[in-house]
Parts: sequence; structure tokens; C-alpha cells
Amino acid sequence: MKIGVRLISGRLVLVEANLDTAMDQIRQAVEQELPGGKVTLTHEGVMVADGFTVQDLELLDGVELIGVVKQSDMTLRMSPASAWNRSQEQFDIVVAGSASLADMKKACGWSSCHDVQFRFEGRPLSTEGTLSDSGVHDGALIHYGDSDDDGPPPPLVSDSD
Repeated sequence: MKIGVRLISGRLVLVEANLDTAMDQIRQAVEQELPGGKVTLTHEGVMVADGFTVQDLELLDGVELIGVVKQSDMTLRMSPASAWNRSQEQFDIVVAGSASLADMKKACGWSSCHDVQFRFEGRPLSTEGTLSDSGVHDGALIHYGDSDDDGPPPPLVSDSD
């Protein structure tokens, strides 16, 4: 029989099950589809404990459970954006999987008044949504710098005519 787990995002994950299949087995199968995510299963508005089986809950073939995903914490490697500004060291921070850009900035120790820009895979990070929405994942390299930190200053030009 197939048990569906509908995620809040709308995605449906189908899991092959039998009457003796425990909810933790279904939860683990769904989590394998979601790297870094932890899932809580609900049925008819009630959280389902891991030890219950398909038979215990009287689930029928094709039933849909609801899966609520909580992203695991992420460790991010912070690195200065420009090669000439390597006097600042790389460092790691840990943020929740649901962290926003503002949360990451706080984890770095910068307040909202600091004008710091962040880039991931060459693109500026969005101020909307979560870091995960922007593709940031555990172990990601994030470049940071001032808004005018666009590389080394231009060479000095002298008029020696």
C-alpha cells in the first residue's frame, strides 16, 4: 500500500508501507527526500507518534498524512568577499535552518546598522524569505563585505609629463 505525506510546500512524498509499518519508518523515508530536514507527521490534525503502525491508526491505501518540516541547523563558512581584504579571517557560524538574512547577520555579530552585503555562489542573498529559500545549505560558503567592497582600489595614476 502507498501512504502519502503532503508537505506544507505542496509536495507529495509517497511511501510504500504495509500494516506493520511504523510511523518512524514513514517519517525517515520522507526525511531522506529532504536533506537536512526533520519531519513531524500529523493525521486528522493530531501529531502521530513514531511507535504507531499503519494498522494502529487504521490508515487505508492512498491516505495522506501531513508532514511539517523543520530544517536542521546549518554551519556556514563566512569569508571576506574581496581577495585584497584577506586581513579579515574566515569564520564559521551556526544558524537555524529557517534563518533569514537578518538572523545570519546577527549570528556574525553585526547589527542591522552595519552595511554588510552577503553573496552565495556569486549572487547577492535575498532579504526576503529564508536562507534555505536562496539555496543556502549546511556547509555553504558565504562571502561578505561592505556595500562598496568590490575589489582592490584602482592603481594610482601619476602625471609625470
